[in-house]
Amino acid sequence: RMTDLNQLAPGTSREDIDTPCLLIDLDVFESNVRKMSAYCAEHGLAWRPHAKCHKSPDIAREVIAAGAIGLTCAKLGEAEVMAAAGVKDLLIANPLVGGLKLRRLAALRKIADPIVVVDHSDHVDALSATLPPERPVRTMIEVDIGMSRCGVEPGQAAVELARLIDGSASLEFAGIMGYEGHLLRVEGPGEKEKAIAESIGLLAVTKQALLQAGLPCPIVSAGGTGSYEITARQPALTEIQAGGGIFMDLMYRERYEPPHA
Repeated sequence: RMTDLNQLAPGTSREDIDTPCLLIDLDVFESNVRKMSAYCAEHGLAWRPHAKCHKSPDIAREVIAAGAIGLTCAKLGEAEVMAAAGVKDLLIANPLVGGLKLRRLAALRKIADPIVVVDHSDHVDALSATLPPERPVRTMIEVDIGMSRCGVEPGQAAVELARLIDGSASLEFAGIMGYEGHLLRVEGPGEKEKAIAESIGLLAVTKQALLQAGLPCPIVSAGGTGSYEITARQPALTEIQAGGGIFMDLMYRERYEPPHA
């Protein structure tokens, strides 16, 4: 059996550490994790932090032990790694395209409870054609709240897509999400708060439209590290995705001044 030389013992010098390697101040890291979890709890929100900033099952276990309900993953591969490490509740925050990825999703569903995101009827059709009905996959709709990257228009467009999801035996409509990333650099607390309130307000409008159409909307998800302290105060939201704040590197601390910087 080969010796794993990547396992570092306490006291290893920096010169003996191979790169790339993530080095963190453990006390600061643990404090950041506690503060982010507590902030979400204080506002009555679940915390589903992004794993894209670390991709580490060990760190994932730390945030879940501190109160996170699960993880947000940028891609299917991240979710597969986290599921293999025992994490079950996994939001894959970008649409999955292609038969191979959908077959991998079906395999993932056997060991975890993933949530996928769609913003087009083609996504719904492909998922429905590939996934077995005996294990429905939770499916959320991304709403464009100003980022202009992905997502359906707020309101009726989301309702129509949710009806397609609700009509699929292989899918379970789980809610909506959005990302206010276009507002991270808005200057001035007042201006930023106003802009984020308007942006997240589009999710509230969409949730109300869904409820009026008889479609439950259990999850409303948003929030990045550079904005979560404002986003968490907005009505209709049920969870926060911010994850980079567990490290709070200089970019976040100096540019965005989150509450635990």
